[in-house]
Amino acid sequence: MARELAERYDADVLVSGAPGDAPLTQAVARLAQTHRVVSIGGTTGVGGFGALAREALGFVGITTGSMHVAAAVGCPTVGIFPFQTDYPDRWAPLGERTAVVRPSFPCHRGDSKERCVDYACVANLDRARIYAVLDTVLN
Repeated sequence: MARELAERYDADVLVSGAPGDAPLTQAVARLAQTHRVVSIGGTTGVGGFGALAREALGFVGITTGSMHVAAAVGCPTVGIFPFQTDYPDRWAPLGERTAVVRPSFPCHRGDSKERCVDYACVANLDRARIYAVLDTVLN
């Protein structure tokens, strides 16, 4: 998806995360196989991330603190809530140019975010829906 975002929007894509996420964000950037996808995992704090988000074309991500920071600084924000047990009505990003993408993949019976066996809903995100929602908040 990072590579698709870079190509579709002719933009650099920053993959963010906490210091412990750096190996994962670096792997995502490496797998994208383009210089347009760059890992910033573990390289910036909340304030630095907010400054980057304020200047960004947009933010796309699963419901996290960074989603809320991006929305708070006015970045067009798409919050992805992939789990059936998420509460987007309660935790949606707030702002003028924000939107939510709700789950489209069924959870296994009895699964919750904390007890999921394979996170298939994340692996099977409906990217076409995400891009359509992103197009809406960008325009």
